[in-house]
Amino acid sequence: MPFQLFSLPQSAYTKIINSMSPYEQFFTSLCSQNVYSIIKSHRYKVKLSKIYTRGNFEIEVWLYGKYLKFRQSAEIPNRKLRRMAIDRNSIRYELDEDNVFTTYWTDPIVGTMKLIEYVGNLFNVTVEQMDIYCNSGERLMLWVQRRQPRLEKAKFLSHKCRNNRFTLETLTNLIATCKAESIVLDAYTSKSLQPFNKKCNFLEFSIGSRLTIEHLMALDCVEILAAEKHNFTSKEMNRFFKHWISGGSPRLTLLKVHMNDFNEPKVLDGINVKWNENTVHIRTHQKNSTYPFEEFFEIQGATNGMTAGFKFLRGTLYFGVWPCFVPLSLFRLPHLAFMEIINAMNTTDQFLTSLCSRRAFSAIKSFRRGSNDLTMKARDGTLVIADGGVELISHQIATESHEMDKITVNGHPTTYSYIKKKTTINTFWEEPVIGTKELIKHVSSLFGTRVSDRRERFGY
Repeated sequence: MPFQLFSLPQSAYTKIINSMSPYEQFFTSLCSQNVYSIIKSHRYKVKLSKIYTRGNFEIEVWLYGKYLKFRQSAEIPNRKLRRMAIDRNSIRYELDEDNVFTTYWTDPIVGTMKLIEYVGNLFNVTVEQMDIYCNSGERLMLWVQRRQPRLEKAKFLSHKCRNNRFTLETLTNLIATCKAESIVLDAYTSKSLQPFNKKCNFLEFSIGSRLTIEHLMALDCVEILAAEKHNFTSKEMNRFFKHWISGGSPRLTLLKVHMNDFNEPKVLDGINVKWNENTVHIRTHQKNSTYPFEEFFEIQGATNGMTAGFKFLRGTLYFGVWPCFVPLSLFRLPHLAFMEIINAMNTTDQFLTSLCSRRAFSAIKSFRRGSNDLTMKARDGTLVIADGGVELISHQIATESHEMDKITVNGHPTTYSYIKKKTTINTFWEEPVIGTKELIKHVSSLFGTRVSDRRERFGY
């Protein structure tokens, strides 16, 4: 059949190839090296494709929303089997009712490697996740890491069964040699896991020996998540916050841990904080993904240009870290990226961000998409910016507070506070009417709008 197929015009057999399921493309590719090359060259590009390994002897290949599943075994059954050629090796196999391939090899782990190579090259897909068991060893993991530039996730699993314990030495060595971006420890060990130095983007602790604050402080991660069994005390978290303030865990942006005794005075001992009702979007380990962080204690005093805050909610403590000056990091992004971010903001977010710096003001003014519904109303001490049915109210107040954040409006330094629930901003000036004038100039220039209603005219 393949030889008849490929005697057709190229456009015809390309359509036929791309009407096949992954199973059909895989089986057809086995006919000859020429057929393999043609299918590889003329199939559609597969989006969201990935390979998962389950231990050493199972692989799942996800393609077009479906998957091919292979199991490798050395125990050849006493019944008639089919044969296929993989890398010039004649391999016995059978296909069950659930479309699972069982292939038979002298060394099954070599079979897993050969199938990953064959399917990976055919569909241009790599191993995304490896599930590693207590008897897996490091051979397959090291081979995958040599073969491809990046491994997304490695999960060390005991399947919730204490009989599937890793020896302490085995798990420690596997963690040390693992180069995955994300690591999940869902494994029991023969002895308590000692604190270890590890650099990765994400690390999750599920079952296993209890974590200590020493474990957390030894890690170099972007995001850390610890399951409920790993309870921390208020004194321990106070120690971790001071560790961060002193420059520890410099890449950390998000930490989630459980606490069994949240005691505010103990957590805050020796740490200067203020309550913050705003929303900050914390970068996570996933590309282009953020975590909304709102109503939290903000730690005062930057560390390496970063600010941090924490909150306690339903038994979990959340610790988040973000750049002190969001616009500076925002505008280092590619042009199209920060244009999308700017225009994903609502009017309030654009206005507040524009107050951070002159550069932020200029970028937002240049790249925001205009709104025809934007209006502005003013009187001596109040400015109302309306965008459709949403209003931002700015009150200019004579009383100054030294505890507020500082901004500069048209070269005039002032302090402000933002009450998110009321969509209200308070700015503090010696003469509130001057503050209102300066904010009118700022908003008019930023959004290209004029005051539509002046309850009390300013004389210009």
